Amino acid sequence: GEFLMRSSHAHLRLGVAGEASQGVYDGLAFLQGVNSGRRSRLGGHVVVVGGSSTAMDIARTARRLGATVTVAALEAREAMPALAEEVEQALAEGVEIVNEVGVEDILVQKGKVAGVRLRPARLAVTESGAIQPRFSEESPIILEAHALLLAVGQLPDLTLLPPGFSTERGQLPVAEDGATDRPRFFAGGDFTQGPRSV
Repeated sequence: GEFLMRSSHAHLRLGVAGEASQGVYDGLAFLQGVNSGRRSRLGGHVVVVGGSSTAMDIARTARRLGATVTVAALEAREAMPALAEEVEQALAEGVEIVNEVGVEDILVQKGKVAGVRLRPARLAVTESGAIQPRFSEESPIILEAHALLLAVGQLPDLTLLPPGFSTERGQLPVAEDGATDRPRFFAGGDFTQGPRSV
């Protein structure tokens, strides 16, 4: 049989006002730029959106490049998907983490990011399985920001699949053993629903 596995790479967006402004970046693209040597400095205040291990990596990298960094995570501290030691390392390196907040909108001046309006929120899951904030009526938190780095997740690029596979919510449904609905084809990793590590 054949085994299909692919890392995610179609980046999810927040879907809020101001997201198309200069200074809003995909966090993974930022990391790739640093790792390839294309980016070596970053100043001012950076807000990283997300609570994953990737978000912690992005935040620590931005901090090491000279930025003041705040992470805005929708999850409670103990429910963040990042490993506890990664959270502790980020805090030890001077990263601030604000939990249980969602991005309400991005503040823009002259086409550039000037800040972000966060509002206390709880994590909600839509019928399609998408994660989104359920905002409370509490007062917003406004943070100045020179850059916003998004680490809110990715979707797999299913255009690479051979024709004829059925998909659900942007992923391949598989049996417990990884079998797809096509004979002799198995799949794992970000292509599939369920656990993402292989």
